Formats: sequence, C-alpha cells, structure tokens
Amino acid sequence: FFAATSAPAEAAACVGGVVDGHGRHGAEVAAALRPMLEEALVLLQDGPTAARTLPDVLLAADAALLLSSDLDVRLCGATCAVMRVSSPDMGQSGHERRVAVAHVGDCRVILGRRKGDSWHAVRLTKDHLPTDPHEARRIVAGGGSLRSVA
Repeated sequence: FFAATSAPAEAAACVGGVVDGHGRHGAEVAAALRPMLEEALVLLQDGPTAARTLPDVLLAADAALLLSSDLDVRLCGATCAVMRVSSPDMGQSGHERRVAVAHVGDCRVILGRRKGDSWHAVRLTKDHLPTDPHEARRIVAGGGSLRSVA
C-alpha cells in the first residue's frame, strides 16, 4: 500500500494504491512499482484529464519494469489498483471532489459511501480476469493467448 499528497501550492490531491506482486520475483516487482506510481500519480494535473491519464501511468510503469535490467520479470508481475481524490480545497465543504481510479488484474477499488448513520460499499472497478468472456476476447484481440496450466 502507498499513499501521498500533492504539494500545497497545487490543487490538493491524495493518491493511494495497492500493489500485489505475484510469481517468483513478485515482491521485488511490487516494491519497484510503488515509488514509481506514487510519484507519477501526485504529479497528474487536476481535472477531467486525470481519470483518462491514470491508465497511461500504469502502462508507463509496466513498460519501465519490462525494460529494467534490475528485475527479472519473466513469469511474475503485480496486480494494482490506484485512486486519486482531488478538489480545489481538499477537505473544505462546498467544493466538488473528483475521484479517478485505475486497476490491473484482480485488485479492486471500493468506495465507502455514507447514508445517514450507515455506510455502503460501492464497487468502482471490475476485476480483469481471463475467465471473464469480455476479458478473454480482449486478450486474444491484443495478440495474447489463454492456456490452462495444471
């Protein structure tokens, strides 16, 4: 898990995420991703483009890992979910907050919404799993393949 806030001179923003490594070197992959994502997410410009830019941040971090000679990323990687919450005056009433999320794999983002005295969970993402027909078609259309490993 990581969390950070933007510089006070900018529009206030809080970012957070979860990176879960898997495979032989998954812990090292996750450890390398956390600072990359934290830095990039804090630097995102506020506004509607932040939501469209989040997936690009994940793709850039993925590319950096693949090109790194410091990590053996064969047959390992990480799932990840990131969120950025911003407003002109974070925490001040009367100002609209913006939430942008992006994720890879089976990490998910759930928002807690208060209604009266109780809280309700609102799921903001859908897991990317190869068993989902839509996801399987996307993988194959992108040149990938699906195989069952026993």
